[in-house]
Amino acid sequence: MKIDYSSRKDWSERYIRRKDSGKIGWADEDSYKTKAARIEKFLVRHDVPRNGRFLELGCGAGNITLFMAEKGFEAYGIDIIPEAITWAEEKMRESPASADFRVGNVVDLKSYSDGFFDFVFDGETLHCIIDEDRKTCLASIFRVLKPGGLFHVGANLVNEKVSKCVHLDSGCYFDPQSWCLYHSGVPYYYLSREKEFLKEIREAGFQIVHSEKTPKIPEYEAIHAGWLWVDAVKP
Repeated sequence: MKIDYSSRKDWSERYIRRKDSGKIGWADEDSYKTKAARIEKFLVRHDVPRNGRFLELGCGAGNITLFMAEKGFEAYGIDIIPEAITWAEEKMRESPASADFRVGNVVDLKSYSDGFFDFVFDGETLHCIIDEDRKTCLASIFRVLKPGGLFHVGANLVNEKVSKCVHLDSGCYFDPQSWCLYHSGVPYYYLSREKEFLKEIREAGFQIVHSEKTPKIPEYEAIHAGWLWVDAVKP
C-alpha cells in the first residue's frame, strides 16, 4: 500500500487550528514535558556528545528540537507538514537557541548525508508510517546515524486479542487485518505487536540496548496495549 503522507490535509488543519487557538503544538504541554523527561533519562543512560547532532523525526512545531538546541546540541527537525515547519521557525525566532528545520519525509531523509547524526529521536512518528515504508524509514535512520549513534523510538502496542473491526468515537476504526487505524478509508496509525516491533528494529541493523513500557491510552483502551519505548544503537 502506497501512502502519500504529504496529502494529509487533516494534519495541516490540526496545526493551523491549534496555533490559532494558542496551543503550543500538535499535542498539549504535558505531552512535551513527558517527551523531555524521556530524553533526560535517555541522556543519563547513554554517553551522547552534548554538542552532537540531534534529529527529531516529526518535529511538528519544534518544541523538542528547540529544547535540545537550548541544551547545546546542534539540533535538526524534520516534518512533512509545511505548516508545522513554519510554526517551528516562528518559535525559533523567539528562542535563545537556533535549529535547522526542514520540510521533508522521514521515510527517505534524503536531505541528510550518511553518518551525520549522533542521536535520532522519534517524535512519535514511526507509528504513522505504513507497510513497506516502515522498513525504508528505519533503513534511512540507520544510514544517517554515525557508527555508535543512538536512536530512541516508541511503538503503540496493539491488543492482540482483537479479532474484529473496532469503531471508535473519533470517527475512525481499527482493522485487525492490517493492524491500522483508518480515517476516511485511509490508514493513518499502525499499531505494533511487541515481538514484531523489536524484530523490525533489529533487522534494520540496530542493537537494542534498553526497552521499557508505559500504560495504554485510555481513549483507545479497546485496541491499545500500551507503549513500548526502545533505545537502539548503530554498531
